[in-house]
Amino acid sequence: MDEKAALRKAIRSSLLEQLQSKGCDIAAFENLVEDYMELFDEKEILAKDIRDRGITYLEQNVKGYEIQKENPSLKAKIMVHKQMLAILDKLGLKADTIITTEADDDLEL
Repeated sequence: MDEKAALRKAIRSSLLEQLQSKGCDIAAFENLVEDYMELFDEKEILAKDIRDRGITYLEQNVKGYEIQKENPSLKAKIMVHKQMLAILDKLGLKADTIITTEADDDLEL
């Protein structure tokens, strides 16, 4: 398992553990965790695009001139990140309310 897959698995597991520790492990909240993980995947794709193409990139306009454009992945990543934070908020998971476990202590970000 590569590093990204291991991180994804650890985050998903941690979120589900938090729900369980709060007694909130119901289907609706578990579905929000799956939505969060889909956003995590999208964020990783956007981050890779930003690493590959940069914050800005050169593109030819219709007249054939090279112009510098902002990478649209930047704005998309910000929106995805905001949505991820909104899901954590709806699940009631904030830094001051989480319950740490041994698995969380082993996770290095």
